[in-house]
Amino acid sequence: MTPATYWHLTSIYLAMCDSILSPAHTPNDVAANVSASMTRLLFEIYIRSVHVVKPDKEEGVAKAAKLWKMLDRFSIRFAHRLTFVEQWAEGEGKCGVL
Repeated sequence: MTPATYWHLTSIYLAMCDSILSPAHTPNDVAANVSASMTRLLFEIYIRSVHVVKPDKEEGVAKAAKLWKMLDRFSIRFAHRLTFVEQWAEGEGKCGVL
């Protein structure tokens, strides 16, 4: 997969997460059933982006930084989802292993 393709797919998946995870909880909430899987995949995609987007080149550094800024901006909208917060906290301890 090319870095440009990865960039576009990551942006699309982030938009999907935003549309499903950002609304407030409601009875029979679909997001409650899929939030754990969606957030796990979202974090995995972002961690893998380090290897795909090639931050060793100037252009790659800018794209990688933009991807992480988008996650930072959108993650505030998901903070009311307990699974998102739990997985974020769990992932902090594992990032040093990469």
